[in-house]
Amino acid sequence: MAQKVIVYGVGKNCQRLWNRIQTNYSIVALVDANIQKQGTYHGHKVISPQEIIKEDFDLIIITPSQYDEIVKMLLKLGIHREKLLVLFLRGGGERTFDSDILWCCFGGCQHKMQI
Repeated sequence: MAQKVIVYGVGKNCQRLWNRIQTNYSIVALVDANIQKQGTYHGHKVISPQEIIKEDFDLIIITPSQYDEIVKMLLKLGIHREKLLVLFLRGGGERTFDSDILWCCFGGCQHKMQI
């Protein structure tokens, strides 16, 4: 069974990784602090950060490159470190190759990265 994920950030990095994320995970919701991006994205609901705690999920994939404040905010909301995964993308090209995706998880990475 695919892990249930929340994707944080509906920006450029999310767009570049979208096909891989949706192929490998069960997307519960997307999150963006920008109220103009809230609503839907590719048929999935886009919620505010404060609404995360209402959702049932295994993992939050954080796509923005300015992840540090996001991680702090999620920890303050009571989200466990083990549920946070930050994706980093190398290079600025339009195509994303597997070698361009770096990832970092907090709290020991007890899940397997499938992207």
